[in-house]
Amino acid sequence: SMAWSWKQLSEKPPFYVDNVTSYSLHPQERTFLFSTKTGATEATYTFDTEKRSWKLLGYWKLPFAGCGHFDLGLNCFVGLSKEPDTLGQLYSCEVPIYDTDYGMCPPPVVKLCKENLLSERPSDMHVGATLVYMGGKSEFCLVQCVSPDQDRMDEDDVAHGVQLPGRRFYCLTTSSLSFNKDKELTTGNTRRLQYYKVPKEATKPFLQDPVAFWM
Repeated sequence: SMAWSWKQLSEKPPFYVDNVTSYSLHPQERTFLFSTKTGATEATYTFDTEKRSWKLLGYWKLPFAGCGHFDLGLNCFVGLSKEPDTLGQLYSCEVPIYDTDYGMCPPPVVKLCKENLLSERPSDMHVGATLVYMGGKSEFCLVQCVSPDQDRMDEDDVAHGVQLPGRRFYCLTTSSLSFNKDKELTTGNTRRLQYYKVPKEATKPFLQDPVAFWM
């Protein structure tokens, strides 16, 4: 029965929005984390929604690109890498200590999943991708937009209807994450893949950074 409300913050963010590289919601669901990069300078800040105040955590940034998702089963943040060398791989990141009254906290422990969740079909040219958290038993879905390469068509492509130039498809890869005996993040044998046609109305930003929600 509570109505939505808006309140103007008295204190502006200590960074430019365009410099934000990643963000997440702390598991206590009171504080947001924002990482920024300006030139070679990295930094992570928190915003406390109760105190309505900003705080500098340290001169480091969360490893993933865009939104990071906290998973209770894994007890860490999980996010997608968009760096050229690790594009399509997942990062796990421990939750940094943010509510101390003294100094800044050290960088959290970060691990990179060796598996790549992007489409493995040679004909699928990567356009963009977004990681969606599905809850449950550490379930995630990678929503990838792909463009068929007409010069490398094969029988599998034809079976999926990839025939017309300029067409785009969403490749959805769902999986359940866990840590193996070596404490490495893995999908095990849980990956499932499906293709869907992208609506003609989809604009370029929605192809490069697909917007998707789990309901």
